[in-house]
Amino acid sequence: MSVTLAVVLGGSAFSASALEWNSDWGPGFEVNWKNKLAAGAQWRLEAPHQGFIGKSNLDPGLCAPDMCISLSRNDLEPHQRWMAAPGGNWQIGDEANLIHQKGDITSAVTRWRSELMLLGGDGTWGLNVGWSAFYDNKLDRIKLNYPNLMVEEGAAPGVAMRLDAPAGTRHDVGRQFELREANIFFRLPSFIEGRQIDVKIGRQHLTWGEALFAISGTLNFITPINFNNFFRPTMDLDEAIDPVAMINLKTALTDELSVEAYYELEWRPYQLPARGSLWSFLVDLGTEPQNRGELSDDSIPLPFGKSPEDPLQLQRAVHPVAALISDTAASVPRLDNREPRNSGQYGIKFSYYDEGLLGGTEFSAFFANHHARLPAASFLAAQSTCAAAEASATGQDAAAAAFPLGLINFMRACGSNVANVDDLLGVLTSLTSSDDPKLVGPGYDALPLSSARIFLDYPEDIHVFGLGFNTTAFGVTWTGELAYRPQYPFQVDLEDVFFTALQPIFPRQELALFPQAFENINGILGLLGTILNGLPLDQVAGATFTSRRNALPDYLTAYRGGTPGEIEPGSYVRGYEKFDYWQGAFGGTWLFGRDNGFLWADQMVVILEGSFTYVPGLPSLDVLQLDSLATTNTHYSPGIEETGDALKLNPFMADPKGFPTSFAWGYKAAAIWSYDNVWLDGLRIRPQAILFHDVKGITPGLGGNFQRGRKIVLMGVNFNLRNRFGLSVDQFMFFGGGDGNRLSDRDFVNVAISYQF
Repeated sequence: MSVTLAVVLGGSAFSASALEWNSDWGPGFEVNWKNKLAAGAQWRLEAPHQGFIGKSNLDPGLCAPDMCISLSRNDLEPHQRWMAAPGGNWQIGDEANLIHQKGDITSAVTRWRSELMLLGGDGTWGLNVGWSAFYDNKLDRIKLNYPNLMVEEGAAPGVAMRLDAPAGTRHDVGRQFELREANIFFRLPSFIEGRQIDVKIGRQHLTWGEALFAISGTLNFITPINFNNFFRPTMDLDEAIDPVAMINLKTALTDELSVEAYYELEWRPYQLPARGSLWSFLVDLGTEPQNRGELSDDSIPLPFGKSPEDPLQLQRAVHPVAALISDTAASVPRLDNREPRNSGQYGIKFSYYDEGLLGGTEFSAFFANHHARLPAASFLAAQSTCAAAEASATGQDAAAAAFPLGLINFMRACGSNVANVDDLLGVLTSLTSSDDPKLVGPGYDALPLSSARIFLDYPEDIHVFGLGFNTTAFGVTWTGELAYRPQYPFQVDLEDVFFTALQPIFPRQELALFPQAFENINGILGLLGTILNGLPLDQVAGATFTSRRNALPDYLTAYRGGTPGEIEPGSYVRGYEKFDYWQGAFGGTWLFGRDNGFLWADQMVVILEGSFTYVPGLPSLDVLQLDSLATTNTHYSPGIEETGDALKLNPFMADPKGFPTSFAWGYKAAAIWSYDNVWLDGLRIRPQAILFHDVKGITPGLGGNFQRGRKIVLMGVNFNLRNRFGLSVDQFMFFGGGDGNRLSDRDFVNVAISYQF
């Protein structure tokens, strides 16, 4: 983050008055100790948007009879019931709206921040150690609300429960002591006579680039963003960036040319909003796998909000026919993150200062290699259905045929000793007395959905090339940068990755298990009626095990040169694709004094910045879709609504307007007024207003800078008395961008007081 932005946000960077003293340990030795005590609270100002809460969380009984999934092509009632119900298409991301209501206190924090610096040699060497500690009385004891949670093995629905938040939530937003900066610095003689090399080793902040506001994709990427700190009341601006352990070197080569280089000693990711916090609008998965209090595992439910939360894989098939062929749960377990190595992150920057150009102009050129700080969601593909050759008892795909031969072929492939109608009658007769009748043999599963695995994937070795400048002309400070990342990893649309990973759970060709009209062949009807617990047979007429390409028509396999539908069971399904990525920003800063300021301010700062992202060669939607926060959480293939085929899993085709575009841009504007010695000597009042407006296009990925039409407004005021006592009130407003703007119902206000010494 730039120094200019720190000024705009009310001087909230850590710049407290310090305790200073000289020591007898040696000439020029100095101790500087800064402290800040603060307390603050946050209130939610808007009611949760119903469309951001999963349908099955709003109505746990909605899909309990059949998971809103049909086994017959013409049975549209489950789908129509789901379509008519209020709510969102997926439960992932709705935890905050299940906990925090309008007017609720969403954070109540007390905090101590401290920084100790030891300086020697008249400031040429020293030690810097900084730490912070906070306790949030609200979030430390927050309970997660689960309207529809599986806690016992069986069929849906689940039960309503409130559970303690996982340990990860308490660490991130509840209570924490963190050693932040911890570094030593000194100077060494340079290989150039008369010059020196500044060396800093340890955890530190390092800011590159000239972009003032943009969050991701800029040249300011070295130290990662901490979203939990960013939204916290009492937050200092620089705490929104986590320091990283590195070796940093810089020196002047000539009077005009300097060089700076670093090598990171650790990898740290972006800290995504913690579960249970008001800001957990991205995914319930958070950054690390987390258990759910009394529950030990982590998983994501079947897409489209049709099933309960089921972290322990307890749910079983609710439809009697589905229960005959599978014991699968309707959720996918999560594996540990696939994190990059700590080594291999480095960069170099050359800066040239031309004193004679305009009011003095600095040009910079950058190169760096870093690992991803934001993850992609990848999968291990599910295991194969026993109706496909990879897992069948016969080593061949089950052959489609008319009833009852088609059912016999299916059962034989899935491990049942059935070769003819007489064998079928024998098996069905034996199943009438079973507590858990199955048409598949022991160890076989026809629909092993829960055998897939999801994990967060952090790609390595991302190259960055960049150019930047800053200058002063016409009384304005101008800044600009251009960043280029060749082959940058972007998340593929999550639904398509999911569909790809689940290909093996369906057969290659459609299998009709039961006919549209039953004939009582040798008493089969009576046996089936008993096995199905008396369910009228007309309710299972036409039950069909549809093909994988009809159920889950993914794009990713073909895009990568594979044969659609042919995914090796258990194989790695990479959740990202790489494309060239350009980002640019250009801005100006105007500083006005008392004589030419606005609203009689002693000082006024105005900042305006325009920026863009560009991804050349982005495939058309008919070839591949990348993900964004604006997507509708359904798949970009004709669904049940468009085709009338109830055997498809996709309820309706995703709106193309929600997918990323090759080019996107927007602007940010900020103004801050400063009034000195108001009412009291030494009292400074600083009102501020900031606007973010995404004008056109959508940037790909989880942390995309732009989402068409989205606006963020921050309005606040800061009171500071003699650089000791502080009071701040800030309101954040989120609107525009349609239903894809998951923050649009999260307006909140922060109030904080502080004392610095």
